[in-house]
Amino acid sequence: MFSKINTIILQDLHHIELFILLFLIVVSIAICFKNIRKSFRKINKKTWIVLLIIFLLGLFFRMSIEHYHFIYYDENYLGTMARNIVLHNKAGQCTLESLTSDEIKCNHRIKPFTGWSGVLSIFFFYVWNQ
Repeated sequence: MFSKINTIILQDLHHIELFILLFLIVVSIAICFKNIRKSFRKINKKTWIVLLIIFLLGLFFRMSIEHYHFIYYDENYLGTMARNIVLHNKAGQCTLESLTSDEIKCNHRIKPFTGWSGVLSIFFFYVWNQ
């Protein structure tokens, strides 16, 4: 219950933070509008045409070429294994025995993915030893 309330509060604060940042950007542009306009007037028409062509080509390629979104599900597993390399000096994954107890069950069999987990464990080692 408490974590749900914290999540709701943090989401609301995140929206307020984004609104404040957007407001500050708009105010900054309004304050510097004359200087920005003066700088853009120095650009000649040939450069504007080249920039417009680049933008339109990018827009065309983005809209016409089929694109895919990938989700890699092993990142959580590899991060957990890297943490266990640092904490237990063994490659494997530890999970909670059940949601009601704090007992941790570890499976320390070496997996074929230990290369990237070893690189991540260097980062975790420095983070936890600060």
